[in-house]
Amino acid sequence: MSKSALTLEIKRMKPAIERIVEEKIAELLGDTDVGLDVKTTVKNNLVGSLKTKKEIPAEKIAKKYGVKW
Repeated sequence: MSKSALTLEIKRMKPAIERIVEEKIAELLGDTDVGLDVKTTVKNNLVGSLKTKKEIPAEKIAKKYGVKW
């Protein structure tokens, strides 16, 4: 195969290769919970949590769990 034919073949294949790589990356790094329903109790807990004004500093949580911050 001549160099110009090989270059042309690579140019033709490039979009397909890019699409395949992109799909694989999305598969590996994508959100596995997409499309799943959130339980009502979880929703209620989140809403309740957002309504409270209580905040815990990250440093305090890190210390509690032994994480260097």
